[in-house]
Amino acid sequence: MFCRRRQRVQPAAERPRKDGGTVHVSIYTSPLHGTDGRIAGTIRMFADLSEHKHAELQLREAEAALRRSILQRDAAVQKERTRIARELHDELGQALTALKMEFAWLGARLPAADPALGEKVAELTGLVDQTMRTVRRLSSELRPALLDVTGLVGALKMQSLAFERQTGVPCRLDLPAQPIEPGAELTTAVFRVLQEALTNITRHAAATSVDIRLRRSAGYLVLEVEDDGQGFDPHAVRSEAYGIVGMRERAEAFGGTVEAGPHSDGGFAVVARLPVPS
Repeated sequence: MFCRRRQRVQPAAERPRKDGGTVHVSIYTSPLHGTDGRIAGTIRMFADLSEHKHAELQLREAEAALRRSILQRDAAVQKERTRIARELHDELGQALTALKMEFAWLGARLPAADPALGEKVAELTGLVDQTMRTVRRLSSELRPALLDVTGLVGALKMQSLAFERQTGVPCRLDLPAQPIEPGAELTTAVFRVLQEALTNITRHAAATSVDIRLRRSAGYLVLEVEDDGQGFDPHAVRSEAYGIVGMRERAEAFGGTVEAGPHSDGGFAVVARLPVPS
């Protein structure tokens, strides 16, 4: 009488076929023990995984094609955003500046005996100033001018300074001394992740300090944003409300990742890793 014990499974591997092709198989090996406990032989079974491997390969190819499509779409969107931002800044900005100058010319020629007209011109001038600020904000949201003027490292510095002025929360920066320019689309993605992370801190963290680090590591550009605030459980809240879904989708389009969650010292951390083209 024989019995089988301790089945062992070898990892899937390619094996030659008689027709010269190959087949993907998993090998299951079980020793046969006799009644005296000694090994009397082995049973080896082969499971054909060719269809599974083919489906797996097709899935990887489909994912790669989808990623390329997303990158092409994002590149087209960024190009259009840049065009619209420049038109807003140049065309509409110039028109508003000219309108403000016309109001100034008109205000200087109004009769002193009618102060109501002067007040109306001042009111309209203020409205033009407000519209100009809105145009600059919309232009920056479409395509941050900082990226074109200062590059990625400089833009991260300026964004952190703007955050400090707005919130009073100091930022500790650990940024490369040399410029990092991985390409317009990837640069914009990193900058947008920082913007979203700082927006979350402003709205939810009640933090007293923020650490921002940017570095290259094993072919990746790594952005880390940590705060010492109250944090939150990303699994217990709607992640889209905190921008986490958007950050992850932005990184995944480049084959990267975003990890977000509480860290051991308290507070919250966002770590984005995006591959840098060689």
